[in-house]
Amino acid sequence: QYMADVCLNNDSCMVLEAALIRCSGEDVDLMLSGILNSDGCVGAMAHMRRGHTVCLSLLSNGNIQVRQEASRQLLRDSASLRTNRFGRMVMRRVADLCGTNSNNNNIGH
Repeated sequence: QYMADVCLNNDSCMVLEAALIRCSGEDVDLMLSGILNSDGCVGAMAHMRRGHTVCLSLLSNGNIQVRQEASRQLLRDSASLRTNRFGRMVMRRVADLCGTNSNNNNIGH
């Protein structure tokens, strides 16, 4: 519940993004796990001005399992996300990940 409260507040998302950038190892793993395991948080954040940057960070900096799970959750909410400018930015990143690229970082969709 705590992570859900953090993820649904624009100001908290700004702090969360800073923490994801500055922390490493187990701390980041715990934050990512909390976000991904809080039902609906990823999709809700993707709609928000500050939250969508956290989603972009998950999709860019998370390990393969994080990127796969975040993408799965975002694809589930894609119809709604495509109606919002922040959601569209996130969905473009998901689309990039779902394709192939020269770095072989595709997420296997």
